[in-house]
Amino acid sequence: MYRDDILRQRRALIGGAAAPWWETDPNLRAWYPFKVDLDDDSGNGFNGSQVGDAAVGGSPAVLELDGTDDCVSIPAVFGGTPSAFSICMWVKVALNNQDYRFFGYAGDGIYAMMLTNQGSGQIDAFVRDAGGNKTRSRTATLTDWNFVVLTAEANGLMSLYLNGAAATTLPITSFATLTGDQYIGASRVGTVELNGSIGETFIYDRLIDSTEQGEIYDGTKAYYGL
Repeated sequence: MYRDDILRQRRALIGGAAAPWWETDPNLRAWYPFKVDLDDDSGNGFNGSQVGDAAVGGSPAVLELDGTDDCVSIPAVFGGTPSAFSICMWVKVALNNQDYRFFGYAGDGIYAMMLTNQGSGQIDAFVRDAGGNKTRSRTATLTDWNFVVLTAEANGLMSLYLNGAAATTLPITSFATLTGDQYIGASRVGTVELNGSIGETFIYDRLIDSTEQGEIYDGTKAYYGL
């Protein structure tokens, strides 16, 4: 089935044929539907590269990872030091009590940003600023589908949303510079890859606010049977 057919099918599932705002927002840097391949459908060319046997499959169609030397490498979406960013992704793990990485960037061996399950039945978000790693956490049943949103603004707040609910926040200062590849399903190649699935993933170079992340959650959850 062609990509457009799959996306039309998804839009019909959520009640409309027109593209919703989160697929056409001018600040959308990268969009990975993971319905047929690893390509960036934002039009910005940040196509993903397969590492190991990372592949799209299953029902619903999602990115499937087995936790052994596989992930998706994506180019430097932010290309330096962003003033703000938002990472929105659907995630599901095979086991709730293992340490996994959903999204990561490792520059000079230091995590500049990361969404992770630390094996404690919760999702942790890390953003490295001038003062070191800042962390926010949310408890979740990670063997179910969860919609996770990490937003951060330099000299503002980092916020972690889960399944459309209100955020947990923390003040941050300036970001670490982001110059290398980012990784979906790992913090970097060969480091704590995800054993599980990742669904639709959106990356913006602006803050997605509380209302907006709730709209994305409500508008995409039917695809994951919620």
